[in-house]
Order: sequence, then C-alpha cells, then structure tokens
Amino acid sequence: AGGVHVRLSPFDARVVDIKFFDRRGLDLDKATERRVEGSFFREDFRRVYLDDVGRIDYANDVEQQYAADYLKHLNVDAIQSADDYSRIVVDYANASSGLVLPTLLGKLNADVVAINAVVQELALYQTLEQFEQGMERLGAITSTLKAAFGVRLDTGGERIYFVDEEGEQVHGMTALAAIAELMLTDIGVRGAERGARSPEPAKDAHHTPTIVVVPVWAPSIFEEIAARHGAEIIRTRFNSYALMTAALRNGVILAGDGQGSFIFPEFQATADGLFTIAKLMELTALHKVRLTEVIRQLPHYALASARVPCRWEDKGRVMRILNEQYRGSSTKQVDGVRIDLGNGEWALILPDADRPLFHVIAEADSDTDARQLVDKYSGLVQGLQ
Repeated sequence: AGGVHVRLSPFDARVVDIKFFDRRGLDLDKATERRVEGSFFREDFRRVYLDDVGRIDYANDVEQQYAADYLKHLNVDAIQSADDYSRIVVDYANASSGLVLPTLLGKLNADVVAINAVVQELALYQTLEQFEQGMERLGAITSTLKAAFGVRLDTGGERIYFVDEEGEQVHGMTALAAIAELMLTDIGVRGAERGARSPEPAKDAHHTPTIVVVPVWAPSIFEEIAARHGAEIIRTRFNSYALMTAALRNGVILAGDGQGSFIFPEFQATADGLFTIAKLMELTALHKVRLTEVIRQLPHYALASARVPCRWEDKGRVMRILNEQYRGSSTKQVDGVRIDLGNGEWALILPDADRPLFHVIAEADSDTDARQLVDKYSGLVQGLQ
C-alpha cells in the first residue's frame, strides 16, 4: 500500500526525516503529506496492541533485481566499447551508493576513479561550505585526469552534481538541458534509422509526442531544444510529486528539476542518480561527444534567483495580492505567479511549500538584467509584507 523511509536530513543534522511513498513508490502529494502530519502531531491514531503487530518480511535479492533492471535499460555494448567516454570520476560522499554503484560500473567496464567511497555515518550531513569544497576537489581531480566528467552523489543517491572535463561545475539546469539534448538527438537518430529500414509511412494517426518534463522555473531554452527535434515541453509545479506524476505520462522520456534530480520513466518514475551516470555515459558514447561539447552547443540563457524570507502567516496574504495584481497576465499560471515581460523575459514569484520564504526567479537576455529583475520583484514581495 505504501512505503516509509527514515533518514537523517541531508539539510540539517538536527532533523530526522520520515519519508512516505505511495503504492507506486512515488512521493506523496502535499495534501496527503499534511494529513499524515496532522494525524501525527494531534496523536490522532490508535496505538496497536503487541499481539496485533503483523509479520515483518525482508525483501530478498534487492540489489540483484535492481542491477538486472539497471543493465537491461542501458546499451551496455556502447558503454563497454567507448573507453574515452567512460572514464569518469565519482564522489560517493561517504554514502550508501558506494555499496551498490561500483559493482554496476564494473559490469559496464567503466574506468572510474572513486572518491569518498567508504560509508561513514558522521559524513552523511555536510554544510554548504563542505559541499562546495568537495565540488572543488572533484573538479580538480577530473581536470587533472582528463576524465569525461565528474559527478557527486547526494546522501540518498537521488541527486547528482556534475563537473565537466575542465573541472568547472555544471549548473543543474544546464545539466538537465544537456541530457535533454542528448536524449532527443538519440531518439531522432534511431527514428531516422528505422525510417531508412522501413520507408513506408507510419499508419498510426495518434502519434504520441516525445515529451520532456521540466519545472515551471526552467528557462525558455527547453522550448528551443524541443523545437529542434519536434518534441514537446511540459512544465510542472515545483515539487517532486508533480514531477514524478508528470513523468508517468505517455511519451515522456526525461523529467528533471534542474537541481540534480533526473527521472528516466522507462527505468522508473523516481529520481535515480546511479542510473543517470550510466545513461550519460551511454549517450555520450553513442554520439561520440563530450559533455563539454554538448553544453557549448546549448542556446544561451541567463537565469537568476533569490530567496525572500516571509512569515507563515503573511504568505497567503502576499499571494492573494500578487494574484489580484497580475490577474490579467496572459501567461498560464502553473505554480506561483509568473509575470511575462515580453522579449523572452519573465519573473516568477513562488512560495516555498515547506519553509517561510518565497523564491524569486527571473530570466533575461543577460545575467545583469536577470539579477535586476530578481532584485525588483524581491523588493515587491518584501513591500507586500
């Protein structure tokens, strides 16, 4: 019926997270989360008698089943025969991914330099400063070894953070755009090959479009990338449940949040950093390109963001005023309040679901212009309080 996972919060060492999942293995929607939290804090639940406790079963061969499915959804031959594109650096961040991923990469004959591969409980939480230092070390090692790319996994193996072959950190949104470009190119190449083998036109009038799912705050380059390949972009609310449920739609090949989470629905509809690493190796090997080359060919974009603190009791009022003020906007409101400023420029004011703050995000022609828009609308949110 569902699942529960208990962990130390990766964001705060003083907090323990209890994560609930539905029968599909997906995160709960916010409404259900709040009902669970309400029952817990009101203690509105029956305490079970000792002799009513059910049987506890332990799943067998979990790693073996995962490994079999993992390899089944990859072009193993392409990775094994591409030495130049399978030389990578992996920072396991002293987490449990180091118990699983090395075996899988070994089966792919990948040339891997492992960092922090030993599981250490005290290292599961790191400050932002420690994280940045770790990324700098990863970049230095990757550039020195001339690896195809370097990657750092988070504590749960869900999110990953890239550096390119030159050791430069890759923004999460840029990484998502690069992988989307590679995925769509690969589908186009395979479609052309099928067409060459079978020149008869397809008889299916209800063709399912190829879809990439991105969050509402993603830059407009995703529409440009999709247009190149005849694909579609779906924008979702800024939470993991919305991203996962959108990934279940027919035709979706990739979903991502621009912050290190990548979902490949053909494998599973949840973020999986372990699979993403191998998938990127496969795509770069098939098309004989480096991650750096793909990034350089992406359309230019300038995105800026800021967080504006706001008391819980003021957030609803601020949102009501903003909705009233921008009611006439022609832009479809997916999440928060998006203000279309013309010429590809926009600003988004987004309330955080779990913290007393607003996210203000803007896209413009240059980094300076984007930052000015963020400053302008941050001031608006502060003024409305």
